Amino acid sequence: MDNIASFSIEQLIGGLGPIIFKGIKIPFAIIDKGHRVLWANDALAELHRLPADKLIGNICHQVCHNNPEPCGDCPTRTVFQTGRTQIVEKWYELPGRKKVWGEVHYYPIRGNDGDISATIILGFDVTDRKNREEVLKTYSEYLSGKLNNHGATQITSDDGEISITVKLTSRETEILRLLTEGYTNVQIGTLLSISGNTVKTHVNSIFNKMGVNDRTQAAVVAIKRKMV
Repeated sequence: MDNIASFSIEQLIGGLGPIIFKGIKIPFAIIDKGHRVLWANDALAELHRLPADKLIGNICHQVCHNNPEPCGDCPTRTVFQTGRTQIVEKWYELPGRKKVWGEVHYYPIRGNDGDISATIILGFDVTDRKNREEVLKTYSEYLSGKLNNHGATQITSDDGEISITVKLTSRETEILRLLTEGYTNVQIGTLLSISGNTVKTHVNSIFNKMGVNDRTQAAVVAIKRKMV
């Protein structure tokens, strides 16, 4: 997301912005520092059972939750306070549908002055994945009970979602934190005064230790497990 860091909010939501935003089919919104909805698509509006034009221009916690103050656990506020991406999982009940698990990503957008001026929100339906995890968790607990009699102490599923033990070096932890913020290997190398090849070596080591295949998976696991 750091590729849009040099744009002002006016540039982001002006010009071709709305045309591009309308092509995003998953729940999507842009929220400013004052919790005002600068943009929201129909998919997000559907979650709150409101038309999109009723969201845009209004304060999110007022129009969506009927709260005069920001919600106590508001991820958008946390993004502005910490400057870090937030990932939240929660149940959503959609009109005419069963409840779905949503994995919502909150990304900071920095203006030309380097300060965070807005948050981009993207929601993903992860219901199928959560259901699989529950099945794997139940099976893992069953196997653990069987194997504990033979001295086994831990079960880890193939995708690493059930149980994970990761020991990163201080440098790897630092690189993982920057990786979750969307920095490229070249940018990380510049920030830490190390070569791109050294960064790549550390990133590959992080992936191997975490049992993930790419940067997105690493970022999701790191944030969900509070590794950074």
